[in-house]
Amino acid sequence: MQGDRVAIEEWVGKLINLELGRDAIELKHSDVKSLKSQILTIIRTYGYKTLTKFILSCKLENLEIAFKPLVDTLKSLERIEE
Repeated sequence: MQGDRVAIEEWVGKLINLELGRDAIELKHSDVKSLKSQILTIIRTYGYKTLTKFILSCKLENLEIAFKPLVDTLKSLERIEE
């Protein structure tokens, strides 16, 4: 992990790990370049041509877990609008 600042690649890596049910992406001690390489390798290995197609195939619960900070922010904004 990158410390307090989190790269989107870390969230995508977490999503891949959740979807596969194993630690396919090494999140600790990986820089952004390494994460991008790991992500592309995994999605291509599983037959997805793009990251978008992979994400669209993911379970909603895994998306919510992997992207929790983003989901929480969106929910907060939604409450403010109400």
